[in-house]
Amino acid sequence: MTLPLPIAVLSGDTFILALPVPTARQVQALGLNGRPHWSTRARAAKAMKQTAQILTTQAIHADHTPWQTATRQYRFFWKDLRQRDLDNYIGVMKSAMDGIVRGGLIADDKWCVLTDDAPLCELDRANPRVELVITKGSHDPS
Repeated sequence: MTLPLPIAVLSGDTFILALPVPTARQVQALGLNGRPHWSTRARAAKAMKQTAQILTTQAIHADHTPWQTATRQYRFFWKDLRQRDLDNYIGVMKSAMDGIVRGGLIADDKWCVLTDDAPLCELDRANPRVELVITKGSHDPS
């Protein structure tokens, strides 16, 4: 089943934010290797942050208490098997993480609150997307 993108779902202790795979323009504006004009970067970051914040706010319950610890995993579902610089795509997702924090799912995205699982990359020709999966609780970050 193909879900409309973007979408956010909270099910128990797992939150999933699914967004379209970042475009080349978004990677250039927000990626680690991009060198855009500051206003281009600011507009792209604001748009992604607002989208993530709105979707997060809609997905969580009104009485939700922000999680104090969580684990994050990026899951990339590509439309083809082309080689990509994963670090750039993860860098693009920083604005989405900021929107999730603003939306109230987690207390912060600092290392002492949020730990990372290894990213996942798979092929999905029918529904290319990136899923940001956040699970309540974490292993010891020290």
